[in-house]
Amino acid sequence: MSLESKKFKVLSHLKDNKRITPKEAYNKFGTMRLSAIIHRLREEHEIVTHIVEDTDKFGNTVRYADYEYKGEINL
Repeated sequence: MSLESKKFKVLSHLKDNKRITPKEAYNKFGTMRLSAIIHRLREEHEIVTHIVEDTDKFGNTVRYADYEYKGEINL
């Protein structure tokens, strides 16, 4: 799947669900480069990054991005 195709799928997901994490993007679309897709989408859309702190299965503290869709940018 091309980057443009993944970009469209991520955007559709954000419009429908308002949020996405790297784990969701990998599971749904097979992308390991969500931050690159978000970077491109920000040219035309307002997307806010929330840093989430959690615990992994080994008890280690981990941080990851949770991207929230706010809408299209009015140019």
